Amino acid sequence: MGRVSTKNHMRTPEEKEEIVLEYLNGRAGCREVANAYGISKGLFCTWIKKYRESGIEGITIKDQLIRSTIKPHFSSNLKWGSRCFF
Repeated sequence: MGRVSTKNHMRTPEEKEEIVLEYLNGRAGCREVANAYGISKGLFCTWIKKYRESGIEGITIKDQLIRSTIKPHFSSNLKWGSRCFF
């Protein structure tokens, strides 16, 4: 199995592909691979799904950067603690 990495590490598409292929080639289970690389099982399942659908293009950093630029907006008309995402 691969190396354990730190949380919030930005991985290249090639690193993600290597991790996904480790699972798809049957070397280890989903939870085991996710834990070994310090990523959540939910995130890892997303990578697997996107990789199966689109290959390495599905797990590119560009896709992550676009989503990370969307910020929550708060409205004074809403109850306290409510958020709207635009």
